[in-house]
Amino acid sequence: METIIKSILSVFPAAKEEAIREKEISPTLDLQIQNAKELLEQAYERFNLETDMDRIDSHIYQMQALESRINLLYHEAKKEAVACLSGKEDAI
Repeated sequence: METIIKSILSVFPAAKEEAIREKEISPTLDLQIQNAKELLEQAYERFNLETDMDRIDSHIYQMQALESRINLLYHEAKKEAVACLSGKEDAI
């Protein structure tokens, strides 16, 4: 959770750090990001061990899909943090 908040804080001035900490990103979103990262690590491990060219392609597509999923989740986390800062919690 802290790493997500730190990533988001890189966009905001330090004065807003306390506001983000008071209204943290939802635990389910954080859990989804962690799970996707673990799946991506596993996909990289399988990719590095694979010798069949067709399966290598499959692993590449899987890694790209997981990277896209992680980017989407980070985008959602950023939107959630911005909504908390602006007081528009219903916009989430």
